Amino acid sequence: MNPAFGGTDEELRLADGRRLLLTRYGDLRGFPVLYCHGGLSSRLDVASAAPAARRAGVQIVAPDRPGIGGSDRRPRYQLLDWPGDVEQVADALGMPRFAVMGWSFGAAYATACAYALPDRVTRATLLASPIPRDWSGMIEQLNRLDRFLLRGSATAPVVERQFLRLMRATTRHAPRVFLKQTLRSLDPQSRRAISRHPDAFVAATLAGLHDLDGVLDDYRIWNRPWGFALQELRSPVQVWHGRQDTLCPAQWAERLAGVIPDAALTVIPEAGHFVAHDHWPRILGELRSASPA
Repeated sequence: MNPAFGGTDEELRLADGRRLLLTRYGDLRGFPVLYCHGGLSSRLDVASAAPAARRAGVQIVAPDRPGIGGSDRRPRYQLLDWPGDVEQVADALGMPRFAVMGWSFGAAYATACAYALPDRVTRATLLASPIPRDWSGMIEQLNRLDRFLLRGSATAPVVERQFLRLMRATTRHAPRVFLKQTLRSLDPQSRRAISRHPDAFVAATLAGLHDLDGVLDDYRIWNRPWGFALQELRSPVQVWHGRQDTLCPAQWAERLAGVIPDAALTVIPEAGHFVAHDHWPRILGELRSASPA
């Protein structure tokens, strides 16, 4: 739980015995939105949405992915394994129908849920989403750190694990140094968003680095095709992106919206990768108004 924003932690046991940790934010009796966290992060990175979620009548259910935060790792995990875990979460929490929302690489996981669970997912909201690995220009347009981690997960896992271990130690023991290094690579809007709640950002990152093999798994998944065609999506999709995003270029959002059958695109000129942090009321308000009563 993030004390700055509240939240209710819950631990589930999945059918194969794995432990899955999630946090629920907002209106716990509100319409459920299954949130998929970003890369190098955890379920805690959506905590700042809690006040807007309460006002909108939305319950955000944010699980840690396998090997991230408090969730057990599962070797050889694939992107399309995630909807199966999500369905078990939804069953356990009594959510027959729900929306999905994902930020950064979490948007790929949200999209996988919309594809694999069309009868349960009412709509998908993608925030600062990447494009699939096998789309042209993806690697060339990717930021330097993610390009290194993406390639290293496949070709140099030992080196990548050492890098991640150093990153974890810096985050834990020298958080100001970690913040300074991180802010240097981001757009102005994202720097402001992190600077408003630096402790929350550090906590989300540190939880995400708990199991380095889980982080490597996440990047290995990103380094593969998603396993389905976006043209096959049946659920409505809202794509939100910041024009100033230095991690996932805004043109990626335009490409996604161009191939998803029922997609609406909103590009915010002054926003960056942390586009949602300045626009939670609008994002959640639109999601709720378009969802079943």
